[in-house]
Amino acid sequence: MLGNVSEEKTFVLPENRQATSILICVVAYVPDSRQLKLFERSIDSILALDTTDEVRANVVVIDNASPLAIDHIVSARASELISLLRREENNLGAARSQALKMAVESGYDWIAFVDSDVEVPPTWLMTLFRELQTAPLKDAVGIAAVNRPPHESEFAKALDFFLGFQHAHLGATQVLQLPAGSHAGLIKMKVAHLPTCAVLLKVKPLFNVGGFDAKFSRVGEDLEMSFRLKRSGTLWLVSEPVVLHRQDTTTNAWGRRMFRYGWAQIDVARKYPEHLQSKKALPLVAGFLAALSLLLMFVGFSAPMKLLVVSYIGFMLSPILLKGISDGRMDVAFGACWIAFVTHASYSAGMWAGVLKIRSNPRITQQGDVGSAPSQGRTQ
Repeated sequence: MLGNVSEEKTFVLPENRQATSILICVVAYVPDSRQLKLFERSIDSILALDTTDEVRANVVVIDNASPLAIDHIVSARASELISLLRREENNLGAARSQALKMAVESGYDWIAFVDSDVEVPPTWLMTLFRELQTAPLKDAVGIAAVNRPPHESEFAKALDFFLGFQHAHLGATQVLQLPAGSHAGLIKMKVAHLPTCAVLLKVKPLFNVGGFDAKFSRVGEDLEMSFRLKRSGTLWLVSEPVVLHRQDTTTNAWGRRMFRYGWAQIDVARKYPEHLQSKKALPLVAGFLAALSLLLMFVGFSAPMKLLVVSYIGFMLSPILLKGISDGRMDVAFGACWIAFVTHASYSAGMWAGVLKIRSNPRITQQGDVGSAPSQGRTQ
């Protein structure tokens, strides 16, 4: 049985050292009652994870300077092995690096990160672990399962439909998805970036490449980490079991999120110029065309502008509509087209904002010296 709640900074490994040891970390920033309920559901789902004699897991919750108290939720689950640490600063990258350091010091083999608004199914951990034992993943250093929003609103349904079009949301790297609604069994895909809302990472390679960069305090820490970690091995995304990500699914929230992700792309490219390949610049073009389409609704169309708008609609939106027709789901396809439009415009705006900030701030260099740039203070 697992032990009591603790605030110690070292964690005793399970007695069976023949087993693979995994430290599961939840970095929690809880600003309101809605997020508090989501955090509680997340913790309960983690404590309900299946394990076997070959896998032993401990849980640590890092209170990332939450405005609301969360210790009572952890204390209420004192019969489980779950520890609570408190930080004075809300910094996601630094908090995850702190958990990684604890995993290294205590000799854990793997570390899992689960966001406080994520619910993992009971089979999540063991499915990822068993996939790591297969031949194609022998050099894997990280693995995650698809994350999707629960179908609690029409927007969430349309968002899920949209996320099935990886080529259509060129910039939404945080939500890399496999084809939505696929029933072909478990699908494995090697990727360049792992979303860390629910991910399993190998401790030693992650520590050796420097863990998470604290300069990415709100967003982009996973993208920057993946860029370094993939040099040590392969990163994989699997289609099952699906993880529920209960993020705020509204147009405004999604647009703000895509803006931050766009800015994060530029932050990473500033640190690693080779990251911004030609295909990474496509969101800049897509976003420009999306914004231009919206502008021309009000100022009128000239022949060249009509061609640009038609090109955008044809290239970006028609695949979604065609898929909606073939699946008989036009009710969500139109909503997915709107989400694609918002994604391209917001993501592009974030990238352009990052570019302009670099050009206007001489303290920001390609070596990653961000000084006091706003990238460290943007909120979630």
